[in-house]
Parts: sequence; C-alpha cells; structure tokens
Amino acid sequence: MYSADKLIDQYLDSFARTHRQKFSRGESPLPKLRDIETLNEQLLTLFFPGHQGTENMRSLRSVVGYSMQIFTRLLCDSIKLALIYESPEISEALAEGQAEEHTNALASELGNIRMILKKDAAAGFEGDPAADSIHEIILSYPGIKAIAVNRTAHFLYKRHVPLIPRMMAEAMHQKTGIDIHPGAEIGESFFIDHGTGASIGETAVIGDRVRIYQGVAIGAFSESSRIKGKTKRHPTIGDDVIIYPNASILGDITVGNGSIIVSNTLVTEDIPERMLVKPSSSGISIRPL
Repeated sequence: MYSADKLIDQYLDSFARTHRQKFSRGESPLPKLRDIETLNEQLLTLFFPGHQGTENMRSLRSVVGYSMQIFTRLLCDSIKLALIYESPEISEALAEGQAEEHTNALASELGNIRMILKKDAAAGFEGDPAADSIHEIILSYPGIKAIAVNRTAHFLYKRHVPLIPRMMAEAMHQKTGIDIHPGAEIGESFFIDHGTGASIGETAVIGDRVRIYQGVAIGAFSESSRIKGKTKRHPTIGDDVIIYPNASILGDITVGNGSIIVSNTLVTEDIPERMLVKPSSSGISIRPL
C-alpha cells in the first residue's frame, strides 16, 4: 500500500524556511474564508431583506435580527483572529475588546451605508434601460452586490482592521468577477453595468453619479518594489463620468467631471471636464462634448 509518510518531512521543510513565522499561533488560527463568505451573505440580507431567500421570515424585524446576530458574531470573531495574526504579542482579551469596538462601530454605520446603496440601486435602474425595476437590479445585477460589500469593507479599512476588509472584497470578487479594493473611495449613485472584469484599485477616488462597464480598469502602473505607505497611485474620477467597456485609466491622474471614456481607450494623462476620450492612431483623441 502506498504511503506518503516519507514525503511529509520534506514538505514541512518548506514552512520552516518561510519568513512568516507568525503564520501559526497554535491556538489562534487565521480567519476562515467560508466565514467571510457567510458574513457577506448576511450583510446583503441586512441591506436587501426579502431579496436573499428570507421571504419565509414573518417580519422585517425577525429578518434583520437573525442576520444581524450572525453577521456581527462572525465579524467580531474574524476581526479578533485577524488582530492576533497581525500583532502576535497582543493579548486575547485586548484583541477581543478591539474586535467588539470595530464591530459595534460598523453595526452603527450600516443604516447610513444602506441609504447610500439605495441611491446606487436607483442609479442602476436609471442607467440601464434593460432593467424593469429596482428590484431587478438588486436581485440580479452583480454590481450592486459588489459595491454593497465594498462600502462596508471600506469602513473597516479606514479603521485599519487587518485582513478582513480585503477578504470580504476578494470573496465578492470571486462571486461577481468585480474586483474593488476596500481602500477605494467611491461616491454616491455609483453603477457598474454588467461588471465582469471591472477592477478598481486601492487609492482610486471616484465621484458621484459615475457609471462604469465590464472590463474597466481604474488602476496603477506596476511597481518594481512595494510602496511604503499609501502613496496615491490610482486615478481620481470626477462626478458624472461614464467609462465604457474595457477602457483602462491608469496612474495618479484626474478625469474631469462629466467626461466620457469610450470603449478600449487607454488613458494615462489628465482629462479636463466634459471631454469625449476615444482611441486614435496616435494614442487618444480628446474633444469637448
């Protein structure tokens, strides 16, 4: 009978050589991705009750109460594990106290986030003639789910919660194909149509009433080494900008209010307000709208 025993020590040697000695703390494992996925599901139920298979609940209060209990418990437990991973010297009691503070702060903010999401959903309905109702946007459009999780993860990111914001974002990335870093600052009435392959980087700033489509990259140029600190390296997108499919806006540049970026355009320079930007034989063509 075949046995892998003789290979185990050889494989374990790969862990001994890693510089990440704090990867394992024995009794304190890393946050679990499946818990973060469940956390995201309960978050969407909190934001959109009745749209996530909870129609058998008897009242709004029961839906919210059930999901809030699961969401906050998983969030608090996951943040505690993340804090211990990030700072192995921290005591379990201190990590638990800090996790409770972060959880309570977010729970108190969920109502405000939901009000912004209502504007995002309305923007989706207004921006897509194929949608018959706001309920259709919430039920079937991946963009509203991605931005719902992003707005929540961004709140935790700003509080310097380690690991969890990025795990929330990546779990939703896997589910929707939309990659939004939790550090990105996104204004109100934001709509991602279709969405697959859209990517928004960590230091991107996006204004109000912006609409983007599938394959859009709001990104940075690659760096040969890690940048210490949070240097601005992604674009700033003004209000009322439309970016059509597969356009790439790269670097610390500004796209002015009301401009339109045509499909498949590569933008690496500042764009004034109310301009139409499209590919040309010499690079890009920029003209007033």
